[in-house]
Amino acid sequence: FGLLTVARKETSRKSYKEKTTDVNASSSSSILKEESASDGSSSVDSVSTESISSTSSGGSTELKADKVVYEPDVTLSSKADVALSAQFTDAGFEFKDVERLAARNDVPLIEDLIKSAELADDGTLPKKTLFQYQDLAIDELWTFLGYAVLDVGSPRKDATSGSTSVVVSLNMRVWFVEGDDPTVVAAVEDKVFEGLGGSADEAEKLAINAAAKAASQIVVGQLQAKQLF
Repeated sequence: FGLLTVARKETSRKSYKEKTTDVNASSSSSILKEESASDGSSSVDSVSTESISSTSSGGSTELKADKVVYEPDVTLSSKADVALSAQFTDAGFEFKDVERLAARNDVPLIEDLIKSAELADDGTLPKKTLFQYQDLAIDELWTFLGYAVLDVGSPRKDATSGSTSVVVSLNMRVWFVEGDDPTVVAAVEDKVFEGLGGSADEAEKLAINAAAKAASQIVVGQLQAKQLF
């Protein structure tokens, strides 16, 4: 089992207030009345006007989602890689060092791609580079190659407990690489995990470990269902 890991850290968050649109409409009309009165010998004619008006109001409310910006982080990627590797090793996999293999074959390392800002906006590798890693795994006769992206939010104070909260989102794919063409055999889609700790570092570590543990359990379950593990 080889694993590629990219972790991104929240750098900014733009919150939107509720946008409210008020609509007011009014209308008015006049009614002309003509009246006559007679006592038999004389008559009186009168004209009067009555005004009627009405007003209605309404509107709509629009709430936009927060716009969050993440940036890949070398140190955070290393921490996430260690956490995931530990969980998959505990699950019974034999781990291979993907980047050591890449360095021997002149394939760009994850940390180099991060430093040169070559990752896509969603943290994914350039397709050509991903294909190179897959080909290396095939040539080395590995069984699985995994690829995980973790987004780590900024620390926040939990209003209930007073502890620091960090939220981590994880998605992952695993390819079966025994053959000419890799096949996706397991996936974890945008799972969210929270860590609560006395400090930001502790909360971050707990959140990453929770994400790694859940990812390994999900992947192992999917592989066992396919009788691949």
